[in-house]
Amino acid sequence: MNELITLKTSEGGERTVSGRELHEFLGSKEQFTDWIQRKIIDYDFAKDVDFRSFTEKSEKGGRPKIEFELTLNMAKELSMIEKNQKGKEARKYFIQCEKQLETSKTQNLLNKLEDFKISLEEAKRQFKPSHSKKLQYNKLIKQLAFTDDEFIAIQTFVFAMLGVDKWESTAVEDGPRIMELINTSAALISSKQFQQTKLY
Repeated sequence: MNELITLKTSEGGERTVSGRELHEFLGSKEQFTDWIQRKIIDYDFAKDVDFRSFTEKSEKGGRPKIEFELTLNMAKELSMIEKNQKGKEARKYFIQCEKQLETSKTQNLLNKLEDFKISLEEAKRQFKPSHSKKLQYNKLIKQLAFTDDEFIAIQTFVFAMLGVDKWESTAVEDGPRIMELINTSAALISSKQFQQTKLY
């Protein structure tokens, strides 16, 4: 899309249009200051809501100029009420600009969501035990258990003490605690005290 009128970004992140530039594009025969002030009064535009005014020094010297920074909505309405071909052209242009901005915002949001998903997956990989670590836990339990029942008993004891129901629910930082619990439960089994320990 060709840029008919320059769009700027305000300090608050809102897209704005120079009132003077819009006035020139619309081809109004009125003096800019008279034109903009009349429009503000006739159509109840509100300062700091629809527009912002400020004084700017002229590059050629002389008296400073009062400039008006308009919201896209105000610029679109001014274009519409001008009731000429340039006004129609400007209005369509601002509508296209709004659509592009919405598309850009949506895409930025989707990009942020995708970045969040990637970060979340990375966090899971960092904080959840790896597959090899889970195999290591099971291998150690198998070395300490004499039967399948003892293997299940040790694993159940560890899960119960951690408040989880599978290795995937543990965290990397649980590693030392898991090793301690495995060794403790294995020691209880070997001393026959484990059979008297309730896991509920």
